[in-house]
Amino acid sequence: MMSPIEIENHVTEYSIKKEDDVIDVLQARLQFAILDQIDHMVNYAGFGNPKQVEKIILTQVKMSIESFAEKQVSVEDLK
Repeated sequence: MMSPIEIENHVTEYSIKKEDDVIDVLQARLQFAILDQIDHMVNYAGFGNPKQVEKIILTQVKMSIESFAEKQVSVEDLK
């Protein structure tokens, strides 16, 4: 397991700005997470081929999108 210090060294935090809306924050967090993953995989985890990293990340993103059910119930619907 990674120590909190190791995590801090590899995870970029997004500072929320006053004018940000929810979509802005989610997009920025996603972008930072992907960039952090690329950096870690290429520079620290031994994935020397950026094309291999690209394939892995795109596969993960595709799986996430495909797992989204079109008719998911929102929290508001449950109230």
